[in-house]
Amino acid sequence: MRAFPSTKNEWIALALFPFKAYVVIVLPFYFLFNTFYPQPLTIYLGKNATTWNQTAEEFLGFFVLCGPLLILGFIIQLFAKDEKSAIRTLMFAIVPFSFFCFFLFIGMVQHML
Repeated sequence: MRAFPSTKNEWIALALFPFKAYVVIVLPFYFLFNTFYPQPLTIYLGKNATTWNQTAEEFLGFFVLCGPLLILGFIIQLFAKDEKSAIRTLMFAIVPFSFFCFFLFIGMVQHML
C-alpha cells in the first residue's frame, strides 16, 4: 500500500478527487439544509431587483465551477491515455457542466434585456 500516487495518471486522478467529491456531496447537503432552514432561491429586494440566496451562492457557486474544471480534467486524462478514468470523470462533469451552461445562458439573457 502506497501513501502517494506513483504514476502520472494517479496524480491526475488525485487532483480531480476534491471536485468529484464536492459534486457528489453538495446537492444532497444543500437540499437537506434547505429542508431544515427553508429560504427562496432568489430574494426580491424591491424596485425590480433580486439577489441570490446567500446559502445557494455558497453551495452552488463552486458546484457550477466544478463542471468546466472536470471537463478540463476529462480532456487531460483523455490525452494521458487513461480512457477509463476519463469516462468516469466525464460522468461526474455532466451535471455541473449543465448547471454552468444554464447559468451562463440566464446571465446572457439578463444582459440582453
